[in-house]
Amino acid sequence: IEALVNREFSQHPVLGKYVARGLVDKPIEVKLDGATKYMVVQEDVSTNVGDPGLKYWLKAAAQLQVYGTEIMDRLGNYHPALSLTKEKDEARVKDSGIIIDPDIRKDLKDAGIENQLVFIHQDLRAANREGIKVIDWGHAGRGNPYLDVARILLDAQLQRGRPFTEGDYKQCISFFLGERNKALKIEGPTVAEVNRGYQEFKEISLLYAEAQSAYLVSKGNACSVEERDNCEFLISQI
Repeated sequence: IEALVNREFSQHPVLGKYVARGLVDKPIEVKLDGATKYMVVQEDVSTNVGDPGLKYWLKAAAQLQVYGTEIMDRLGNYHPALSLTKEKDEARVKDSGIIIDPDIRKDLKDAGIENQLVFIHQDLRAANREGIKVIDWGHAGRGNPYLDVARILLDAQLQRGRPFTEGDYKQCISFFLGERNKALKIEGPTVAEVNRGYQEFKEISLLYAEAQSAYLVSKGNACSVEERDNCEFLISQI
């Protein structure tokens, strides 16, 4: 999926500024320690420095979803994004020692809130944003659009010293939906749409916080200082 995104999105008149240009049409198969791996080759974006800010990334998420979905529809690609509730995640959450409400998790999983037709990055956290570019599309596919928003907003560094209130989250969601609607060439969002978006955001955020914090707990001492901070922050959101 990463090679496809690099090739198709980098050529798009809007998405090109967000996505590194792919230098190969298909992943290159390599053997490492007896295992088959796939490698993509793309332009070097490591010279991009500085974070363009929260609104830039919310707008990027909205435009990548709208135009990315159009591109993938045209290509007939309906590959799902990586799930937050796959068997490995369920085992991690169970073994992590993190206190969760298993009934709420089961209800959200059974409701299929991840199973949507919007094309998303899925892992749009700070580590996968390099300058003005979005990198590492290996988890991308069809999924819940608010997961990209959650990956941006549920960040310890972003909220350091000033935790977001419900009003802050709704303001961000209103901006995200406004940029989405501009790309779709429709009006809005209405207050009702923002409130509905906030509810969807809270639901997918809970699954994300549980899965990501459990993953970081499983890394133990291999976590960086930033990862430990984010783990503590995500646990506080559960």
